[in-house]
Amino acid sequence: MPLPLISLLLSLSLPLPLVSPDTTITKLSLLAADRALFVAVATRGASALFDRVGPEAAILFPGAPLYRSAAEARAPWIARYGKKGWLLEHDALHAVAGLDDTFGCTVGITRLYVPTDTDRRPRLGRYIACWHRDATRDGWHLAGYTRTNDDPGGLPPADKLEHAPHSATVRALKSGAESAADVLAAAQRADSAFAARSITGGPADAFGTWSASDAMMLGTLPKPRQGPAAIGGAFKGFPKDGVFQWSPVRTLGAAGGGLAFTSGEAFNVVGGKRSNTKYITVWRLEPDGEWRFIFDSGSDRP
Repeated sequence: MPLPLISLLLSLSLPLPLVSPDTTITKLSLLAADRALFVAVATRGASALFDRVGPEAAILFPGAPLYRSAAEARAPWIARYGKKGWLLEHDALHAVAGLDDTFGCTVGITRLYVPTDTDRRPRLGRYIACWHRDATRDGWHLAGYTRTNDDPGGLPPADKLEHAPHSATVRALKSGAESAADVLAAAQRADSAFAARSITGGPADAFGTWSASDAMMLGTLPKPRQGPAAIGGAFKGFPKDGVFQWSPVRTLGAAGGGLAFTSGEAFNVVGGKRSNTKYITVWRLEPDGEWRFIFDSGSDRP
């Protein structure tokens, strides 16, 4: 056999190098959609949000119930943020995307200016906006939104998300199913298993187990807790007789290309006192076929 042909056959038998999928274009598109929508909210008023909210979106903001549709959320959102002189600004810091160009989430900081505040500085918080698009709609639409803080004071969030979680790198489920509905159902099952772990092993064990290595908890700290040890450590002092339970709402959420978000209601009982919360969790399918969360954020509810 000629030497060049032998060399060619040997080269074909070698394993191909692993190449991480490039989601750059999708992320740029998500960030552009985020900026366009939230500039409209800041300039035209609170009602502009609903120019880009899908009909079955999860809309979460502090002190309010978990709203499960655009129609349900519209009036209370405008009543809260459409008050005279109020200004709500968003600055996206990061985006993650699925591999099929139909789903992704943006994460950033919010500034709420309230004219009656004696302190002229804005009320600062963080937000997650999850976006979906399909052939029946024009461009990106919000499928989920949550913000962390409407109160004055507190420590300002850092204006950068250092070492932020990466986008999806795999999309195939163990079952081989890849439809958006199947991917979302798989992420919701992961969320339910995550919640069950909190009951049997406590929240520190559950959050430490189900967080990805680069996961972030978007709470009130200037820099989010990151990674299983730090995130699980947030619950280090949680009492053994305490209760922390939650459940995803099956009609909420969206998914695509190995990425998903789930949303639901939660509560905890500590020292006989119950607190009600709600949440959005962003999930990523890992190369080992398991789901792990990469962003988690919530707020109180009645």
